[in-house]
Amino acid sequence: MKDKKSFDETIDKAVKHYSSLFTLPSLKTMLLLLAALCLFSGTLSVFLLDLSARNLALGVAFGAALLACTLVSDIITNKLFLTFDAVYKVRRCFGLSIFSFALWLPFMLLGNALAFAFHSTLVWLKLWLFGFSAVTILRLTVLNTTSIAPSWKRTAAAFLSPSVALLLLLSVWIVMGNSLVPGIAAYLMLSIPISIAAVYAFTEPINKLALKKLGIPSFTLFKAFIVNWIENINTPLERLFEQLGVEKDVEVSIIKFETESATKALLIIPHVHPGPFRNVGSSFLPSMLQEALERKFGCVAAVPHGLLGHELDVASQKHVKRIISAVVNASLSLKASAFLASPLFQARREDATVCSQVFGDCALLSLSLAPKTTEDLPQELGEFALNEARKRGLSYAMVINAHNSLNGAVPFNKAVEELQKAITESLRHVSALEKLPVRVGAAKTVPKEFGLKEGMGPGGITAITVKVGDKTFAYITIDGNNMVPELREKILSTIKALGIDLGEVFTTDTHAVTALVLTRRGYYALGEAIPHDRLVEYVRKTVEAALSNTEPVKVGYTVEMVPRVKVIGEKKIIELCSLVDPAIEKAKHIAALIFSLTGLVLALLLFWLF
Repeated sequence: MKDKKSFDETIDKAVKHYSSLFTLPSLKTMLLLLAALCLFSGTLSVFLLDLSARNLALGVAFGAALLACTLVSDIITNKLFLTFDAVYKVRRCFGLSIFSFALWLPFMLLGNALAFAFHSTLVWLKLWLFGFSAVTILRLTVLNTTSIAPSWKRTAAAFLSPSVALLLLLSVWIVMGNSLVPGIAAYLMLSIPISIAAVYAFTEPINKLALKKLGIPSFTLFKAFIVNWIENINTPLERLFEQLGVEKDVEVSIIKFETESATKALLIIPHVHPGPFRNVGSSFLPSMLQEALERKFGCVAAVPHGLLGHELDVASQKHVKRIISAVVNASLSLKASAFLASPLFQARREDATVCSQVFGDCALLSLSLAPKTTEDLPQELGEFALNEARKRGLSYAMVINAHNSLNGAVPFNKAVEELQKAITESLRHVSALEKLPVRVGAAKTVPKEFGLKEGMGPGGITAITVKVGDKTFAYITIDGNNMVPELREKILSTIKALGIDLGEVFTTDTHAVTALVLTRRGYYALGEAIPHDRLVEYVRKTVEAALSNTEPVKVGYTVEMVPRVKVIGEKKIIELCSLVDPAIEKAKHIAALIFSLTGLVLALLLFWLF
């Protein structure tokens, strides 16, 4: 279980890096910043050479021309070179120019200071040229590591805007009464290939990190992440995940509650993980599966979490759709024949809580460590439960990971032992209870005021109530990625007042809510951003609605096997996520060495050529 914990920590670390990717301010703010930088740079750099009215006017004109030409060149860059690049819309081209001028400005001001100290405007020009090289290296680095455009288009996009700015500067240089010296052309002819070579020397060793481990260049992966993060496009990343993935046969447990005339409710436990993040892979699986079943059967469908972790993240939505299709077809052909069920029984062993109920010869169990952390649990617990169920004459054991408390670290080995003891006790008691006719109610609520950023998935809240004899039980499923521990207790306390004798609260573990907000984990667990009283009230109303439509049902159950599903696989995803820190460290060391040497070479060129 230490390996499991280490694996989850690796995933969490990668998601945190992913969540910390930059965002840009509004277009209006960016235009104001760009205008301020251009006007300030142009005016100040010319005016400080000679504190005269003429130079002030020339500086203002230069700054205004710099702004106008930068805006036009950025639009041309977007339309001509980065047309099909999902990331570099015009707004982000403006953003790149802001960073470019922010880097160029210190060289301009240093040029002014040195020109004043040495009474030479030539040194001012040299610092402008040196700043031009620094800016083109920055732009080449950014575009080569983030843009999906062809190499020649990235290079053209990197040079266009700075080149226009440099041409304007040279025009001002001539207007001020200076002549163009041959060294300028010589410097540009030498500095441009040197800059391109420096960027290649920086990116190539980092590319080889992933190429060696995964067969994919590091920046190809990074670009796929960037496209997903910025534009919500999952295709490039899923294509890479399919390339890295392995095929697995995956199971989906299905329980169907059926009245005389229609399907009342479906409880689906997929044995794939709803991850890895955002809209990639199977992150939206719970709500997608729920929607497909509701559309087909016109009933309430609940999709709680199974016993598995990130090692079973589905590689792409293409395979998710295969799973959904298989589940819908299996549910259609499933005949409900069992009409007897046991009451729900709860067993506790220290931190472990196991709820069990038997429908026909199928045991349904839920596992929780609440109020301690209940995160991904190992598949071995499912095998253990099935063996224990078969010892007691049952054919099936379908196990839900309640995934309903996030409260710091928990000793996993000890927790698994406690859960096994509670499973054994729970099945021993529940299998001996008298089975009676079963009545089921079901309802669903999707709170409009809460969304993914607040930690609530599109599946909302479902409640399935089960009445056996004079006892009523509730299974509540919320489409979220875990919850704060006190929220579960508040929900269970509230529904008890409605006449619920025993119940449990589940989350789907949807990763659609992850990497959307800049928090420590990259997402909000239920109850962190959503007011508890509002969420509890929604649950209360949902359970109340389910109780109001309770009716006799028969129960059907099966385990559907979906063959050859592409999952990312534990080994590959660990390798993928463990590349993040080494790549960052390598980039820091390489950047310091390569760009320092490049700067030294360019400085020597400047003062050698003219």
